[in-house]
Amino acid sequence: MRWLRPLLRRSAVEKEMDAELRLHFERMVEDLVEHGVVPDEARRRARLEFGGLGQVKDDAREARRAGYVEGFWRGLRMAWRALAKSPGFTAVAVVTLALGIGVNTIMFSLLDHLLLRNLPVRDPRQLVVLHGNFTTPPYMYRNTDRGLSFSWPEYADFRDKSTVFSGVAARFATDGSLEYHGAAEKVSVELVSGDYFDVLGVRPAVGRVLGPDDDRTEMGHPLVVLGYSYWQRRFGGDPGIVGRQVRLDGMPMTVVGVSAAGFHSVDRGQDDDVRVPMTMKRLLTPGWPELTQWKQAWLNIVARMKPGISIQQAQAGANVLYHQILSDEAAKLPPHYARRQEFLSDRLDLLPASGGMMDRTSDQKAFVEELMAISGVVLLIACVNLAGLLLARTAGRHRELAIRLALGAGRMGVVRLLLAENLLLSILGGGAGVLLAMAIGRPAARLLISPDAGPLLDSALDWRVLGFGLLLAALTAIAFCLAPAVQMRKMQLADVLKTESGATAGRAHVRLRKAMVMAQLGFCTWLVMGAGLFAKSLSHLKAVDLGFRKEHLITFQLDPQASGYKPERTIATYRRLIEALGGLPGVTAVASSDYGVLTGGVNLNVLQIEGYRLPASGAPYVRELVVSPGYMQALGMPLRTGRDFTAADIQKPPR
Repeated sequence: MRWLRPLLRRSAVEKEMDAELRLHFERMVEDLVEHGVVPDEARRRARLEFGGLGQVKDDAREARRAGYVEGFWRGLRMAWRALAKSPGFTAVAVVTLALGIGVNTIMFSLLDHLLLRNLPVRDPRQLVVLHGNFTTPPYMYRNTDRGLSFSWPEYADFRDKSTVFSGVAARFATDGSLEYHGAAEKVSVELVSGDYFDVLGVRPAVGRVLGPDDDRTEMGHPLVVLGYSYWQRRFGGDPGIVGRQVRLDGMPMTVVGVSAAGFHSVDRGQDDDVRVPMTMKRLLTPGWPELTQWKQAWLNIVARMKPGISIQQAQAGANVLYHQILSDEAAKLPPHYARRQEFLSDRLDLLPASGGMMDRTSDQKAFVEELMAISGVVLLIACVNLAGLLLARTAGRHRELAIRLALGAGRMGVVRLLLAENLLLSILGGGAGVLLAMAIGRPAARLLISPDAGPLLDSALDWRVLGFGLLLAALTAIAFCLAPAVQMRKMQLADVLKTESGATAGRAHVRLRKAMVMAQLGFCTWLVMGAGLFAKSLSHLKAVDLGFRKEHLITFQLDPQASGYKPERTIATYRRLIEALGGLPGVTAVASSDYGVLTGGVNLNVLQIEGYRLPASGAPYVRELVVSPGYMQALGMPLRTGRDFTAADIQKPPR
């Protein structure tokens, strides 16, 4: 590290070098005097042979390893002085770059948080999610999602018997109601197996996480782990919540810890509020209490491959075990089941889960990618604009640059000077852009992304986003330096020095400036047209006929069973609520349904029509919504024929 000494102790090194050179010079003079040369002649000969001290010092500096760094810093100092002479130009350039780089950094940060980064867990590339290609007998319940179709006994077999996985975990997402100090709110709940946190490698931020001992008994332990975002939002980040009791769906449960910051869910785009042991399923899904039934397939399974095993090897080993599991299950099927062989031939696919088991950001992906493209065009416009400004500035500095060339700087030396100025501009603009992104990134994201995704967006810019901003700054420095550099190569030194002002504008220069103006106009026109089409699309979306009247419509969600209500009491509560709301002034209609309006929730059921022969593929699935009488009147849905449901249909159902 001795080569750093000339940079850190410059004055001391210069003094030492001056003393050493003078010592060598004096010894050379003494040698000449000893050979009979008079002192004055000896000094003259030594000076001719030794060379000028200044030149020798320059050669010594260039020979040092730190010479390149010193040259770089000298170039930056010269560039700083040149920019300081034009404060107006420098301010405009920095602000233009800051806006372009800042907008792109915000967009990349949004894209990175929602779509690109891996799960914040230990070695995410070792995680795989199990997907099945299933044949479902009519005696079984299986979710239509290929990744959400495993039973608890199947999970237990993979956990205990697999030779290719170092750990296997199961999970199931549902909703619940969490009450604390008399205030209740709806929360997203994740039922997890006891080895969930261990398999993922997620550590606690406060307290502890769930372990295998918390999931041993069938009734489970009344414990809950809070998600970090929910802990901050609901409890203000109070570590004292650990050890206290909350009521989840009416049952007292003890908070044992908070999961690590940054970990939201194993599903991309999802933020789970609380996690409880899987064996507490009877509490969270009272109408569907089965846990250990092999006929009930409803779980996600995520596994961690053993070190050194490829995903193809893990898939082959997992299918060997899976076929053993299917053989055991086939023995429990009725003897007359016709698709037994097809059931036994099912297989597993292992899909990488480093980015999440499921991607719930598909609705946002195209939108964010379009915004990223638009922000890239904005930066391109800024670069073209700055290149035009630099062309005009370089044209005004022709005499100065020509004098540098005449004094021996060389064309590459002048180009390096221009590049240093542009690099300094890009550093200032890039730094200001990153600071701008840090200041307004989170508020800007709130305007672009649904509030539901708010906890998924971290306000801090990590090294990836900072690296992206710095890379943009470096690329822009090179981009808007190209035009002045090309202009310098074509500059005729004699012509510039002969002119009084030092400015020349040849045909090539004029064509280049015209091309810059045309490029700016083209990009701006494209941007304005895109914005106009985007606004028109939004206008059309607002005018879409939704099939019901959205004016003066209020919706809300309610789940009494999540608070411990029995089915009979739940039905009575709904009836009383509908009657009470219907009696309010200004209310014209009230109704209920099992899924909210425009939530996307729906039931899937099998449709069988009397007298109709089913196709070979089996009965078709239909989407089903369970509603109360007056539902279509409340939504203002026109009936083409027939009638709406009435209260008499409930008292004596005609089906």
